[in-house]
Amino acid sequence: MASMIPVFTNDQINEVATIAAESSIADYDWDDRGSAPQGYTEGMALAWAQCYIKWKKNDPAMLLCAEANSGNADKDVMSWYRGIFDKAGMPNQIAGADTLRHLFVLMLGLGMRESSGEHCCGRDQSASNTSSDTCEAGLFQTSWNIRSCSGEIPPLLDVWDPGNQAQCYLPIFKKEVSCGSSDWESYGSGDGKKYQDMSKSCPPFHIEVTAIGLRKLRAHWGPINNYAAEVRPEADEMFHEVQDCVDSWDQPVPVPPTEVATVSITTTGDVKVTVNGKIVS
Repeated sequence: MASMIPVFTNDQINEVATIAAESSIADYDWDDRGSAPQGYTEGMALAWAQCYIKWKKNDPAMLLCAEANSGNADKDVMSWYRGIFDKAGMPNQIAGADTLRHLFVLMLGLGMRESSGEHCCGRDQSASNTSSDTCEAGLFQTSWNIRSCSGEIPPLLDVWDPGNQAQCYLPIFKKEVSCGSSDWESYGSGDGKKYQDMSKSCPPFHIEVTAIGLRKLRAHWGPINNYAAEVRPEADEMFHEVQDCVDSWDQPVPVPPTEVATVSITTTGDVKVTVNGKIVS
């Protein structure tokens, strides 16, 4: 069963958003796309913090996403992109936090190719497709038929229901993004239409769906198939700093050592000394 969605304090949200905003990747000039909207970089950083915590709590979907390179390049993006990851110094031959983080590095590049980092991006208006199952939506233009690749995807519709909007961080993803009526329009009915709506209004939901899909059905995305999604070391540095930040939240607050009081008394008579209620002389 999927773990609960992590809840952050305002201070924690601001801490992660600041790391993202001040990172080198925030100003990076993505190939054919330019710099990312501020909300995209900050929002992806918060989504990474959520997913990293879920992985630490043994969430099955995140454990799947953090698996070692399977060697199946037809299905697994970590295998398909192995040469690029290895060249960037990001090997994924061992399951764990590093592999999960590297997946987010790739997704940051994929989102810039697919939507220019705009969470509200709707279906390709030049296409005639209006099926609720195959309409693209969201940052990564992932469609609901991706659910066939893993049983971990369908339950996310309930995990990320409208009651969890506070953890969707939409006000952050909106920064420097302008959404039109055609973007917000969804098509069809049922779960497919609900998926489109949630992908645009709750980006972390869409991010988790896409993360799973990339490990199980990487051919779903054209920019993955032709290696157009960039893998940038600056992105890994930013996500690693967020990871360290999240780890620091688990550390106990240090307790200052107890101070020792020294008292000097000069007297000519008998003296009774009581310390903390106990007579010592």
